[in-house]
Amino acid sequence: MSVDLNALRELGALSELDVHFATTLARLAGQTDARVVLAAALVSQKVQAGHVCLDLPALCRETVLETADGPRAIDWPEAQAWLQALRASALVGGSDAVTPLYLDASGRVYLRRYYEHERTLALAILARAARADEQLDRSGLQRALDRLFTRAHEQEPGRAGASGRAPAPTVRSHRKRTGAQLDLFASTQLDAASAAAREINAPVDGEVDPDDQRLAAQRAAERAFCVISGGPGTGKTSTVVKILALLVEQRLARAQAQARTPEPPRGLLLAPTGKAAARLSQAIKRAKGTLHATAEVRDAIPDEASTIHRALGTSGGHAQRFRHHRDAPLAADVVVVDEASMVDLALMARLFDAVPADARVILLGDKDQLASVEAGAVLGDICGAGLDHAAAGEIAASIALLTRSYRYGPESGIGRLADAINQAQPERALELLRDPGVTDVVLVDHAAGGALSDALYRAAVTGFRPLLEASGAADKLRALDGFAVLCAHRRGPHGQLAINKRIESALRSAGLAPAGSDRYSGRPVIVTQNDYQARLFNGEVGVLLHDAEPAGDAGGVRRLAAHFAAADGGVRAIAAARLPPHESAYALSVHKSQGSEFDEVAVVLPPDASPVLSRELLYTAVTRARKRVTIHASAQIVTLCVQRTVPRASGLRDALWSTRG
Repeated sequence: MSVDLNALRELGALSELDVHFATTLARLAGQTDARVVLAAALVSQKVQAGHVCLDLPALCRETVLETADGPRAIDWPEAQAWLQALRASALVGGSDAVTPLYLDASGRVYLRRYYEHERTLALAILARAARADEQLDRSGLQRALDRLFTRAHEQEPGRAGASGRAPAPTVRSHRKRTGAQLDLFASTQLDAASAAAREINAPVDGEVDPDDQRLAAQRAAERAFCVISGGPGTGKTSTVVKILALLVEQRLARAQAQARTPEPPRGLLLAPTGKAAARLSQAIKRAKGTLHATAEVRDAIPDEASTIHRALGTSGGHAQRFRHHRDAPLAADVVVVDEASMVDLALMARLFDAVPADARVILLGDKDQLASVEAGAVLGDICGAGLDHAAAGEIAASIALLTRSYRYGPESGIGRLADAINQAQPERALELLRDPGVTDVVLVDHAAGGALSDALYRAAVTGFRPLLEASGAADKLRALDGFAVLCAHRRGPHGQLAINKRIESALRSAGLAPAGSDRYSGRPVIVTQNDYQARLFNGEVGVLLHDAEPAGDAGGVRRLAAHFAAADGGVRAIAAARLPPHESAYALSVHKSQGSEFDEVAVVLPPDASPVLSRELLYTAVTRARKRVTIHASAQIVTLCVQRTVPRASGLRDALWSTRG
């Protein structure tokens, strides 16, 4: 196939935006070399697809191009000649130049802005990873770790004593300490909240905690940067609460030893979306009750989370400007970011730019999930996905992986299926899906011609009935967590948009939704475009609800509002007329489902191969479920997903792990 802009545009490999961007640059710079113009268009296309850059040498090794009409053979320009043309172009400059494109030594071509984001983020992470806490009381830290991570005195979950209650926990004495620090580590009787809290992250089969949580806490306490990565239910939130307790205890002990007024560290809890922030707040509040620490320490641990955008503070409603940055940093000593896999390169770079230089940063997330909707795979790059950590550099000491799930027990079909997917074992995954004895994971093959089974729409009517029949906003938002349909595609007969329409039709037939209008109470909606004035962002999910009584100035008409989960655990409402662009959210894309959990999930995959199908996509979809997963797909498509991984082009991993010069 000939390689030119028009041919690639006609095949759908380049968009009108990509071509317009490249031709405009060429015209402004007087660029006539078609290879340079082609590279500019391809960089634009790669960013739209979630990559940070164009890995030109890797591209030149590809002989088949995926297009809207199927795979096509392609003959790219010779790599070295192409790179030489780029180096000679006025559009391309070095790290300190002011040019629209940047070319690194490994042949990666960047839009200048994304190169700057990547470089500043890498430098910020490396600087923090290299900085240890020189004031750390290491002996006190070890005693505190012993106390916070010891569960030998606790019973197995669900096996209370004769009274029906678990015994009150105690804390081992640390009276060998001297001075004012005694109060922090002395034997203490915890309050009643701690007795109920052993349900959270409790070990199975009466075993004590694995070492990985303790190691994660120790690394986070010792260093200014730490990543804690693990799948659902591996105890990320429980661990970070103990980390915060360690940091509070260390700060208070130093103040008391120096006869100063104790000032706990200023903590900032962040998440990418309002729903994720609300879930983080709730989890922190629950987990604080489990701590074997004094009331003073527990009270000093922050438990109100915010979205990253809200914490940074938009400036004039502009997506690229924030009130907090290097010259106006956030007021924080420790910053915790949950669901970090959802954070794209640009936002993560701006967050690190706004964190004070002497503050700690702790990232929580699942490195095996899909990367962010926008450009970058930041968490995976930081964790050195695909590298041998034993041979890695300094950054390895800042990474802690949690591997044991307390949500999915050893007999859980969901847990075993997720593991089979991550281990690239399609035969094992299909065996689980087809086993009638494994009731929490099910495979429903498409009907003849690839049509979806009616079972999907029957399940949707059952699954969404509680949402549509609930009375108040809080109840409806809780019901949203009961059932979800997750799609690999947005468009097409098996895509999110088409399935949303079919589900709404099924709900109308069942009398659960009115005909002829999408302005009805109970309709779930998802925001599709950032609105900085309304503080609603792409991917936020809420529910429509009419006021209980007509508004006084509305002529007897009940006003319709959209209700969203607030970061403080409450509900925030916005008039439906003020909603940014949105659509129904009965069916969600797998990408947009990140940061959410549901009791039951129906996963819809297309009948034919698609570039979006990958191991990460299927793993993310399956692990959104707490109790049951039904996959609507053929065995061949499941196999394809499990076998294929789709890495994103980026230079961040190399910059952090020094795998190339």
